[in-house]
Parts: sequence; C-alpha cells; structure tokens
Amino acid sequence: MLIDKDLVSKLREKLLAIHESFLEIIDERDDLEIVARLDDDVVEELALMVLEDAGRPLLWRELKLIFSGVVGEGRLRRALYDLAGRGRVLRVKREVYGLRGSVN
Repeated sequence: MLIDKDLVSKLREKLLAIHESFLEIIDERDDLEIVARLDDDVVEELALMVLEDAGRPLLWRELKLIFSGVVGEGRLRRALYDLAGRGRVLRVKREVYGLRGSVN
C-alpha cells in the first residue's frame, strides 16, 4: 500500500486547523508562546477524527506524516493502541489502522 500524498496533505491541513483550538498557552515571553501538551483524550479524539475523515484505513507512515509536529510518535502509537483496546479502532495489519466502517 502506497502513501496517498494528497490525502495526507488534506488530513494534515484539517488537523492543524483543529489542533490550534486545543492549544493552551501557559506562558508568553517576547515573541515565544509556551503551550501545554495535549491531553491524551484530545490525542485520541484527533486520531479518531483523522481516521474518520480518511474514509479508509491509514498506514502508520501516513499517520506519522499527518501528526508530525503535533504529537510525538510514541503518544500517537499509544493512543491508537488504547483506542484499539477499547474496540474503537481496528489494527488491520501490523501497521494499518482504521475504523470499523472503513475496513473490509
């Protein structure tokens, strides 16, 4: 399965726009804003939104590109594992994740 660069770009653009609304500025110095990291439940919510908007299962490589600079790989992987453990996300293959309705 190859990376769909157009889909990744579209999903990343939407994620970045939504991500802004979750940021909490904890300090401002000169031209620098210090923000709190996203709560784990927010990371899960964002992952579900991305998978739903994709309309198909996504490769781990696609998810890494979409979430790059927003959430670290470890936190993203943990969120996906937790969602899979609760039956909200399916791990189709070793490195492919999707929602129930998007998996054949």
